[in-house]
Amino acid sequence: MKCPNCNEIVNENEKYCKYCGKKIIDETKVDVNPNFKRNDSKPWLIVIVFISVITMIIAGFIALTSIIMVRDIEKEKTEVKDTAEDFKDKREKEKTQVIDFKDYTFVAPSNIKTNTSEDKLYMYGENNSWVAVVLVQSGKYSTLAEYKGQIKTLLANQDPTYDLSESNVFEKEYSNKNYLIINNIKKSSYICEIAYTKADEDNVFIISSTKSSGETLTEDEKTTIYNIISTGMKGA
Repeated sequence: MKCPNCNEIVNENEKYCKYCGKKIIDETKVDVNPNFKRNDSKPWLIVIVFISVITMIIAGFIALTSIIMVRDIEKEKTEVKDTAEDFKDKREKEKTQVIDFKDYTFVAPSNIKTNTSEDKLYMYGENNSWVAVVLVQSGKYSTLAEYKGQIKTLLANQDPTYDLSESNVFEKEYSNKNYLIINNIKKSSYICEIAYTKADEDNVFIISSTKSSGETLTEDEKTTIYNIISTGMKGA
């Protein structure tokens, strides 16, 4: 074997060159560790898998958070809607009043003043602009409808002071309830309107209404009156 420093021939077992004194290293011999195993692992693949798992976890978290947020928003909308409906119902109740008359109960706007006697219900419009008097009379509405052509004569016989020369007789529906109406009835300096409608199987409501100014009632005023009567329920 040659010394790598001076190229002189030396023994293989020599650790130092006898000629130049340099340490001899045999580059042809490799100290192999019998326990050494080649590392065939792929660290880049591990990194990719790790990043993929983290990405999936983040995506799942975002999706779950979005679902929870949407659910909370919908719940909040429902609660707000329910609260708004409750508030609306409360406000509507505050705007109405319950009127008990004989065996019947009516629901009227709070701005309508009422007064009851033994046999009559009085209703007054705002600022007493109109007055309506309600009575309950035995009879069937179908019978009244059959006497539609004779109702003027019947009214004239009941009260001779009625001037029915310009009145008209017709049927009209208010709040899903049918009314037999006689309008333009003159009495003294007032113009009255009288209407009949079914109260129950054995009774009818008779409504007489007029304006304090002596004019005819407007359609809005008539609607207010008859809509109240339409709420009448027996035993409520």
